[in-house]
Amino acid sequence: LAIYGAVLVGYFVWFRSVEPPTAQAQGTAAPAPGETLEESPPTSGSPSPVNSSQVDSILVASPDYLRRHGLPKTPHEISEHACIVDTNRRNPRRWVFHDDGKEIVVSVSGRFLVNSAKAAVELARMGIGLAYVPRFAIDGALETKDLVPLLQGYQTETGPVGAVYLEGRALPRKVRSLIDFAVDDMRRQRFVDGM
Repeated sequence: LAIYGAVLVGYFVWFRSVEPPTAQAQGTAAPAPGETLEESPPTSGSPSPVNSSQVDSILVASPDYLRRHGLPKTPHEISEHACIVDTNRRNPRRWVFHDDGKEIVVSVSGRFLVNSAKAAVELARMGIGLAYVPRFAIDGALETKDLVPLLQGYQTETGPVGAVYLEGRALPRKVRSLIDFAVDDMRRQRFVDGM
């Protein structure tokens, strides 16, 4: 949850800097300057998803780690490396890859267990080991060459991502606009499919 919180904070700041006409939700009008949008009174209900989609994972390591320990050439070689295990993953010690439709499951272990993809990325940057994280968690580390993508010839595991709200409540236009804004940005950056 921490990584999603960090991503959302960035979107809140960015979203506030955009003029209302460019950040309005589809089918709704932007409020006039000074106008506020009111929420409906709270009602009970079950969670409902908005823009449910899939986000890709990526296997990364620092150049320093790879100089010291070598480059894994196949998923099976991952188990010979120090792995940073993110306990927020569905199956933290089971990293899944696909090759021509065939599933390859690697059982991993490591001295470092974290509960945040962001923490896994930071440890990987420090040369501690390999990290298997959601693509959006690497936050520019590939561009700066702090991290190197590994096993790019294999398809990686995907996981669900979406916004959830209580059913029975009217979704405020500001919230819907923020969701649409984040979805469009994630699509542009190719972090997600099918949103």
